[in-house]
Amino acid sequence: MGIQIADEVLDHTKKQFQQLDHDVELIVFTTTNHCLFCNELEELVTKVAELSPKIKIKQCVCEVDSPEAKKYNIDKHPAIVVRGKINRARQIQLEMMHRSAM
Repeated sequence: MGIQIADEVLDHTKKQFQQLDHDVELIVFTTTNHCLFCNELEELVTKVAELSPKIKIKQCVCEVDSPEAKKYNIDKHPAIVVRGKINRARQIQLEMMHRSAM
């Protein structure tokens, strides 16, 4: 059946992604050994990346003792690392919006 995400959530997320100033890389860490939720995570990340051409996926199928996993302090699978430039003005705006919604 796959992961189901409500249309409203997808629409809202897509609108938020339109405000991205730079590309964002999602590094997905999975393993070929027993990995609970690795398939679901891959499906979710793929759905998220489809919402914006600025979202890029990098797949790392590796063990936690691999150089790539150690670089990001990954000690469990599955895991995601989000990489991208931070627009500080946008970050402050989002923080203010979040506070006002509380």
